[in-house]
Formats: sequence, structure tokens, C-alpha cells
Amino acid sequence: MSRRQLSLPILTLLSAFACCAFDTHAAVSNDRDKASSWEFLNAAGEKAFARGDLVEARELFSEALDASRSLGGQDPKLARSLHNLAFLNHKEGNNARAEMLFEKAIILKEAIYGAGHGEVAWSLVSAAGAYRDQGKFTEAEAALKRAMQIYRRIHGYLHPSVAGASYDLGIVYVKQKDYIRAKKALLKSLLIWKDIYGAGHEEFKRALSAYRHYLKQEPKLSGDEEITISFAEVNNHFDAVEAIAGLRISRAIAIHGDTINVLVPRGVVTKKELLKAIAEYKKR
Repeated sequence: MSRRQLSLPILTLLSAFACCAFDTHAAVSNDRDKASSWEFLNAAGEKAFARGDLVEARELFSEALDASRSLGGQDPKLARSLHNLAFLNHKEGNNARAEMLFEKAIILKEAIYGAGHGEVAWSLVSAAGAYRDQGKFTEAEAALKRAMQIYRRIHGYLHPSVAGASYDLGIVYVKQKDYIRAKKALLKSLLIWKDIYGAGHEEFKRALSAYRHYLKQEPKLSGDEEITISFAEVNNHFDAVEAIAGLRISRAIAIHGDTINVLVPRGVVTKKELLKAIAEYKKR
């Protein structure tokens, strides 16, 4: 066999390899182009939303969603696009569609990140707003409680995300005229924001305004007694508020200076028993 004859298969192989390499490079380049297109559309959509141009935001978010679908069924960009479009629909009052899109985003985020990820909690909190505005209070409460569990596990109690979810939960209870649980949830958000930012911060003022607007301190009834607990006695006072709420023996909780005042039916529990019950509850 001649040298020329030997070189032909090698040339063929090299040619095939070059074509394969070119195709791979082209595919990677194409994926990068698609991702860049999504980045541009999503960023532009978020800017339009921020300035209140919802019509342009819808168009851009819809195009970003189409672009993200071409990246694969479990790409984080698809989850983000579903969430953004859902948020826009909620803002426009299209709550049924917002609910559907949020639920798709949650399922996808759970598959991508895991059920206990902060991205999942973010979409749960947002979905709760769509549930609430449709009168689906049971669904809203469940979504917010799950989000709070995720945030607590990731960040601990003293975190703005925990405070925000507690605030939203309080508003859900207000909508149901469940003022006892509303007060407890709003008080928890107040305590956390006060600990993080101080009483002069806007988030604290917002929660305080809602608390004062929606709720009045329940009057002390003849069958009630007030137990006063200092913050020092319960260590973490925001944790104690939840514990007191979980015990379901209090009719009202108020915060005065450095104390928590709890109204309970007379003779039901002593201060010592209440402190012990709080400590046991906090171990759960």
C-alpha cells in the first residue's frame, strides 16, 4: 500500500474530528448566546417592572421565559422567569395565573435546588400573596409557615426574611379577622426588625403601623390576669412570643419596654409554669 493510500483514512478521520469539534463549539456558542439573550431580557424586564412599566415588563419577561425554555427543562433561568412572570401577574391582579406560575416555579426550584432552599422559600412567600388575594387563606398560611421554617433553618430567627414572612402571615390572619394570631405574628416581626435594625428603621415602622392600624389591644376582662415576663427571663424574646402563641393559653400579648405582658384566663397558669412551658416549647 502506498504512502498516499495510507494517508487517506487519516485525513478522513481528522476531517471528521474537525467537524465534530466545530459542531460542539457551535453548540456551546449557541447555548451561550441563548443564555446571554435571557440575561439581557430578564434584566430589562426587571428594570421596566421597577419603574412601573408593566406592559413592557410583561413583554420582556415573556420573551425571557421563551429564551429560558430553550436552555433545558431544569435550568435555573427557567425557574427565575416563571417566578418573575408570576410576580408580574400578581401585581396586575391576575392572581389565578400568578398562582399557577408560582406553583410551577416552586416545583422546578425544588427539583433544581432541593425543597429546603432559600429560592423555594422566596417563591412560597410570593405565592402566598396570590393565595391571600383570592381568599385562599389556608394555602397562604401553609406557604408562609413553610417558608419561615426554611428561612429559620438557613438564617436562624434574627433575619429579615423571617420577619417578612411573619409580617405577611399576620396580614393573612387579619384578613380572616383572626386578630389574636395576627397580633402574635405581627409582634414577632416587630421584635425581629427592632433587634436587627432598631426602632427607627423603615421596616420596623411599617410593621408597627400595620400593627396599630389593624389591631387594638384587647381589653382586660374580669376573668383575665396579666403575667409580666422580662426579656431576660426568656432569653430570646422573639422566640418566646412564638412559644406563647404555640401554647394557646394567652388571649393577648403586648410588648412594653423590656417586658412581654401576657393576658391569660385567671387560674390557668402561674408565671413559673408559663416560663417552664415556654422553655419546653422552645426545645421542640
